[in-house]
Amino acid sequence: MYLTLFFIAVVIPNWAVPTLIGIAAGGVFSYWLGKRFRSQSRLAFQKNDFTVVGHTNSTKSLGSIKILFNNVDVPRVVVTRLAVWNVGNTTVDGGQLATSAPLAFSVDAGASILAWQIVRATNDANKCRLRVAEDLSRAFIEFAYLNEQDGALFQVTHTGAENTAKLTGSIKGVAKGVEDWGNLRLWEEQRSKKPVAYMVGLILVLFLLLRLKDHLALRYPVVNTISDWVGTAFVLVFSLMLLIAISVALYQAVQTRARTIPKPLSRS
Repeated sequence: MYLTLFFIAVVIPNWAVPTLIGIAAGGVFSYWLGKRFRSQSRLAFQKNDFTVVGHTNSTKSLGSIKILFNNVDVPRVVVTRLAVWNVGNTTVDGGQLATSAPLAFSVDAGASILAWQIVRATNDANKCRLRVAEDLSRAFIEFAYLNEQDGALFQVTHTGAENTAKLTGSIKGVAKGVEDWGNLRLWEEQRSKKPVAYMVGLILVLFLLLRLKDHLALRYPVVNTISDWVGTAFVLVFSLMLLIAISVALYQAVQTRARTIPKPLSRS
């Protein structure tokens, strides 16, 4: 805290801080406006897998050891948690799901779906549900409609190897189909302390440079003369770097938060 105040009071000119904050805030606000008011229909999903029992490698055998699930001999038991939600700003109607290429969670060849459930949904009126195919190779995801940030968190237990299950399907009016946003992470796991660490590091380096300059000036007075114009150039360059760092940190924060599943799906 004291280093920050020292940095602001001594190094950065009076006009720099409000200017930097204003530019950064204006950039973020403009980005938000563009995202907010551009009409678009989009669906996204995130998922993660973990093996409950058995080999993660589908080619390995357990020999004489048997794994039973509801009295059925299976090679392994894997649980996949799958979050699907509307990341656009227009409503996606259930009728937009293509009948020729339905939204489906599919396990790899030879594997079967053992159990399934809806862990939670943002809105019961969406009527999100899973419908498993007769051959147990796919689970179709259906819903009445999804408003912005509406969706559901599903759990599917199957015999496929980890990271082999896929979510596919076509949606009318959604050119990209359902977008893969990577590993499922809960809301509280999205926080990042890296931008703060970078800023603290920059302030410490600057403080050390100032102390070094004062120490050298005791022996070489000419340092004070040189530091006047060097300091001005340094402040301008550092201010530009600071603006870039703030802008990048804010952009990354917006992007990370945008790819976080809705809070109602992230409750523990």
